[in-house]
Amino acid sequence: MDNVENVDKEAFFDLIKSLDRKVRTSSTKEVQDSDADMVSRIKTHAQAWISSGNFLDCFQDLEVREVPGVMKRVQVYQGEGITCRFHLFEDPTETYIHNHQSNFFSSCLKGHYWHRIWGTDQNQNKHHYALNRSKGHEKAERQAGALYIQNANDHVEGASYFIHSNTPHTVLPHLDGARPVLVVTMLIKGKKAVSDTLVRSENLGIEQRREEEKNGERELHQFEKFSVLERMHRLMSGWAPNQKKSDRRSRRKEQVPNHDVNPMLIFHACV
Repeated sequence: MDNVENVDKEAFFDLIKSLDRKVRTSSTKEVQDSDADMVSRIKTHAQAWISSGNFLDCFQDLEVREVPGVMKRVQVYQGEGITCRFHLFEDPTETYIHNHQSNFFSSCLKGHYWHRIWGTDQNQNKHHYALNRSKGHEKAERQAGALYIQNANDHVEGASYFIHSNTPHTVLPHLDGARPVLVVTMLIKGKKAVSDTLVRSENLGIEQRREEEKNGERELHQFEKFSVLERMHRLMSGWAPNQKKSDRRSRRKEQVPNHDVNPMLIFHACV
């Protein structure tokens, strides 16, 4: 196993554990936007590690789950203060409007997608629906005001954003012709739940779609699991069937961007 490739993996986990300790011992026990510098350093090592040959050697240690119509989710680290996952987006469908229980960072490791922040206007003559996932509600409740796009950005390779737990957002992959642009992201979120998770929509179709996703989510094993990790590795490393191993390694180094190139976006919007 290449020593250089080991360095990135070890540095990644050293930094993750350091951030976990920082969040766990803080007064709020929440991930904060002030953690941006450390997240940027973690992101750089994550890009290099997934691109390296020893990423697939971790096959047995990583849990991989499929969220139908949304993503493949790789559980990388579960601490007392934070959790870290890699996401592979392969579906062209926009996610439903939702927020998260905890603050989190998203770093784009490869590809790009549209990221939208949603708000609710004050028009009492209009309405939308909200489903409280945290309380296990099966029926959405009618809420005053119409949903609208408050902010939008192209979440590009090398960029990160911090988003507060009460901020509704969606992810919409780009299309290359009729095919979605494949995207790999890293999510680092706090373990402490500070908000209820609400799913919002202009209509009641939200209930059926959420039920389908919940029933369809599953853990992947053996070939399916390895296939997801291999697709992530190939995407990150720029692998092509006819490339020599030495060519692939040199290309990996060229494709890992400097983490200072792209800005850190901070979203504190809420409805």
